[in-house]
Amino acid sequence: MSQGDRYSDQFKQATVELILKSGRTQIEISADRGIATKTARRWMREREKYGPRWIAKRRDQQKQLAAKNKEIAKLKHELALMGEMNRFFSRETR
Repeated sequence: MSQGDRYSDQFKQATVELILKSGRTQIEISADRGIATKTARRWMREREKYGPRWIAKRRDQQKQLAAKNKEIAKLKHELALMGEMNRFFSRETR
């Protein structure tokens, strides 16, 4: 399981809602829920940045990033193949 999938979306949402509505500190809620305070802070920053649908927007960004990384890997592979072809054909012309 990747680091980002350690906690369910529902758990993240519930934690952020507790921080926003309970009147308790992030430190108290983090300790009660068994998470690092910096994790709760990151979730709060994401909530502030993206609004109420922060988890869905974050997932969309992760999917876009994964697709771009896949495309980059494909292009790197193609570039390596073209380099090999270039070396092969340059040896033949000598």
